Amino acid sequence: LICAITTAGYNLTGIGFMQSKYCSQILEGEIKAPTFFGIKWTADSDMDMYSDDTLMRVNPAFEKMDKQKLFVTRDKAKQMPEERASFMTLHLNQWQASQETFFDMQKLDLGMQEHSINDFVGLDCYVTVDMAYVDDMAVIACSFWRDGKMYFFPKYFIPEAALSIKNNQYVKWHADKHLNVIPGATISKEFIYQEIVALHQRFNVKACIIDRAGDMDVSKRLNESGYETFHAPRGYATSDATKKLQELILEENFVWSNPILKWNALNVHANYGFMGDVFLHKASKGSAE
Repeated sequence: LICAITTAGYNLTGIGFMQSKYCSQILEGEIKAPTFFGIKWTADSDMDMYSDDTLMRVNPAFEKMDKQKLFVTRDKAKQMPEERASFMTLHLNQWQASQETFFDMQKLDLGMQEHSINDFVGLDCYVTVDMAYVDDMAVIACSFWRDGKMYFFPKYFIPEAALSIKNNQYVKWHADKHLNVIPGATISKEFIYQEIVALHQRFNVKACIIDRAGDMDVSKRLNESGYETFHAPRGYATSDATKKLQELILEENFVWSNPILKWNALNVHANYGFMGDVFLHKASKGSAE
């Protein structure tokens, strides 16, 4: 008999997270494991993370806890993005990809809706491209505005050779059609070029913005083909756009559906400048593309 007890943490590829996920699959009836018994106290995505009732439900030792200290910690997490990850792991038992969570994950979850990019064919579209470092994940995203809301459609790509070795979640995302596999060992620049050209043919692309890191010759070739591109600003120059995205999320005007996006959002770290500027970056190469 083996007994294990743990609180959520930040390593989404470690044994703790994998066992927690396995337990959830059993409890939700997705798989059967008669020799495994598990019980979890955790906050569901539809719960108010900052309510007293949620804290009572997900903390089995609530009556013995220092409630004043707990509520102060809760209130700080509500007001300060850098405090949220610690609060969510230690007091809500929610796994995080980073120890610093810039975005309000509960608000982000409220924008998760099933929707189809086919509903926007022929409409104004803003394309953003994050190129891969050879064998990482790449993404081409389409943004549309409708009734004051941004509808965001990211399309993720990974080389076939990297599918099973980069991250344990990649295989499931691919099976669920959230992650697209490109044949070979590296991201094909020709493949990315053709994907962007196809978007120009389906939508009225108002701007195509590409991250210069890993870009190689894609921008040059698109420009030569008559498809104007721009290189995305970097560092604190992205502050206004970052704050606008944060505003859309908080006001529940950001609509999305691909779960990889949440993984990305959980992983970003924020740097703050002297004038209140902010820029986001991931913890390290390969952490969350």
